[in-house]
Amino acid sequence: MNPKTIVYALPEGVALLINGKKVKVLGMDKNTPLLKLEHKKAIQKIAIDSEFEY
Repeated sequence: MNPKTIVYALPEGVALLINGKKVKVLGMDKNTPLLKLEHKKAIQKIAIDSEFEY
């Protein structure tokens, strides 16, 4: 993994709605979060219906 790259792991049934730099996490199962992976950091879970900027 490139140490400068952020990877977002989308479980089955999860999608991203991207509008410019804003992202909304979409999905039906609230127990299936998006996973954010960064070099030498703990895996971050991002809940369905959350919004963030990248």
